[in-house]
Amino acid sequence: MRGLLGGLSIAILGLGACKPAHPADAGGFATAFVDAARGEGLGADWVDDVMIARIRRAQRLQNAAKAKATPEQLARAWNDDPTPGLPYEQRSKLQRDRAAHGIKRSLHGRCDARDDHEGVAKRVEAVSASIEGAPADAKEELARLARDLSSAHLVRVNCDDGAVGLVLVPSGKSWQAVDVFPLGGLHMPVPQP
Repeated sequence: MRGLLGGLSIAILGLGACKPAHPADAGGFATAFVDAARGEGLGADWVDDVMIARIRRAQRLQNAAKAKATPEQLARAWNDDPTPGLPYEQRSKLQRDRAAHGIKRSLHGRCDARDDHEGVAKRVEAVSASIEGAPADAKEELARLARDLSSAHLVRVNCDDGAVGLVLVPSGKSWQAVDVFPLGGLHMPVPQP
């Protein structure tokens, strides 16, 4: 009986060491994401690595199209691996570390978050718009990406100094980040209590 009670008390104490669940509301998740990035860093549970890889690939293609790339150059932008030979887990950690570093460098002070219901459609369109001259498989993937981002939220995180946009997708009872971008001149001051 003592062994059972001892094991039970260890199990209960162990529960206290578990990470708390991420906030269920998008704004709460976004500010917690920024706090984690500025603090202990971003673990894999904060992001959807597969969706991030898809978005980054689409953004490489979009950037090539903006530079007036030929169809051959568009195909290279779509098919080339920007980090050849780097294992998936290391690539994901590298991207999370870069995001955390960028947030630490650009966001300071108190922060608040607001859903941007109009902006999410613009951001999804910017990432997934069809591109003339792109490979057929790229056009198909861009259409799939737009569908897969249809439930996404865009949250603007405004701090005393700096602002970012976070594209979030539902994940269980919370969210995961799939895109982080600076808002630059779109900074809105944090209201003072």
